[in-house]
Amino acid sequence: GSLVFGWTFGYVMHLFADMFNGKGIPLFWPLMKGKVHILDVPSSGFGAWAFSVICVAFAYFLVFKGVI
Repeated sequence: GSLVFGWTFGYVMHLFADMFNGKGIPLFWPLMKGKVHILDVPSSGFGAWAFSVICVAFAYFLVFKGVI
């Protein structure tokens, strides 16, 4: 149970994080050819550091506050 949950959560968070790069991801690939792109966060410097801190804080909140 928890191994499958951890793998699935990590996979979904990875896809979500990849939507914040310049290329985006083909989220609906078999159905549509376009890519989903939310925001272009730089891959180095303060923007990448801030994005990482926000993602870790969000995961901490979800896991340790009993949301999931």
